[in-house]
Amino acid sequence: MPASANALAQVGRYPRATSLAQRARRIFTRHDDALRAARVDANLATLLFRRDRAEEALRRGQRALRTFERVGAVEDVAITLLNTAARL
Repeated sequence: MPASANALAQVGRYPRATSLAQRARRIFTRHDDALRAARVDANLATLLFRRDRAEEALRRGQRALRTFERVGAVEDVAITLLNTAARL
């Protein structure tokens, strides 16, 4: 997630943080950077969870997890699994 989105999330400005993260995801997708787009998805899952949108957060996290597995990002797989477990 961009640093500015992370800072906004830290002070509870979730809608703006989400907007910036989605913008970053579009840029990564446009440039065929699946790994970074998935990392944004994982961060968006956290933002959604903080906004009491648990089902949507779980779906977003699963999307990130599938991409991490596909590209062989083992560390990201483990982190996403831990974050998902913490939300259940």
